[in-house]
Amino acid sequence: MSLTIRARLTLLYFGVLTGALLIFVLLCDYGFQRSINTTVNEASLNNLESVRRVIDRIGSGRFLYKMDNGRDLCVAISVDKQTRSAIVDFTGTRTDNRAK
Repeated sequence: MSLTIRARLTLLYFGVLTGALLIFVLLCDYGFQRSINTTVNEASLNNLESVRRVIDRIGSGRFLYKMDNGRDLCVAISVDKQTRSAIVDFTGTRTDNRAK
């Protein structure tokens, strides 16, 4: 038994409406602000874990790059494997725009 195009579109339309209504009811029950805060918090935790995975794979080190304008870009990274954190230090980088 085949449904006509009109019947299929009607079912699709009511399916979309039902889904939208369920989302609206959930947002009303839990609150828009709470839903937004939950989403932002989950994204932040996911980002934090992604950065910590990178920190797990790298080690401490230093880097010096001479830019086109003659300034030095100095970066030192100190990795703490225990806390899965890192300190990024730009000491020695020139902050003015004048070349040496």
